[in-house]
Amino acid sequence: ERVEGKDLGSSITKAGKGLPPLLAAFIAAECCQALDYAHRRKGPDGTDLGIVHRDVTPRNVLLSWSGEVKLTDFGIAALAGDSPSKMAGTPAYMAPEQARGEPTDVRADVFAVGMVLREALTGERGRKGNERETVLRAAQAGKLEPWPEGFESPLKAIVDRATQSDREARYTDARAMLEDIDDFI
Repeated sequence: ERVEGKDLGSSITKAGKGLPPLLAAFIAAECCQALDYAHRRKGPDGTDLGIVHRDVTPRNVLLSWSGEVKLTDFGIAALAGDSPSKMAGTPAYMAPEQARGEPTDVRADVFAVGMVLREALTGERGRKGNERETVLRAAQAGKLEPWPEGFESPLKAIVDRATQSDREARYTDARAMLEDIDDFI
């Protein structure tokens, strides 16, 4: 599908700061809906496909001029049972287990949406650095930059839960995160 608009990453860069919280929340909610749909997909025989996007980033979130939000680039998505032998994705947004090459599940995508929401709110990446290896090491260790001084928003708690290093402490799935974002909206 051709989307007339631009990606979230260029919108954040152009803004030079974070987006209004309500707009950032709306975009994250739409991403959660798209992920929930993909995560719940079933095969022809009714078995869960276990789709995990593995590369949710601001550049993969398209914003149409008419206000639609589209999550794109499922090109490296994994299915349940796929071998994690080849690490794929963007380290700045990866969950620690994904960065370490361990098996991933839907909570890796929840982590990435949390990172995208954080960047949309603050205008800054949660993991800084230009060298892939440096950012990858931070991702493997579950390290994030401190929140910008003085930043306060009810969305901060949602981001913090979504980006927990321990996947057991994160939202169980995109729908659970969506419910908290919807409460904010």
